[in-house]
Amino acid sequence: SEIMQALAERRVAKYYVALSDKKPSKKMGTISGDMTRGRRSTWRLQRSQENPAVTSFVQHSFNAAALIDDQPVKLPLRIFL
Repeated sequence: SEIMQALAERRVAKYYVALSDKKPSKKMGTISGDMTRGRRSTWRLQRSQENPAVTSFVQHSFNAAALIDDQPVKLPLRIFL
């Protein structure tokens, strides 16, 4: 299909959003490496760079509000994009 061909030719930009309450080791960076199939059809990142998948990330911290036992509580969260 046209979408599969565009993905294979790397003409598609993909964005992922992740939330975490933990502080990352870096505020921004790039992860790069070849992807291989692991057990149970999972993917594994390799150190080799023959046909690497490249992912850049940035993070932003903010305080979110929540109710715990009917009391407002500030929760530090980080967004990774």
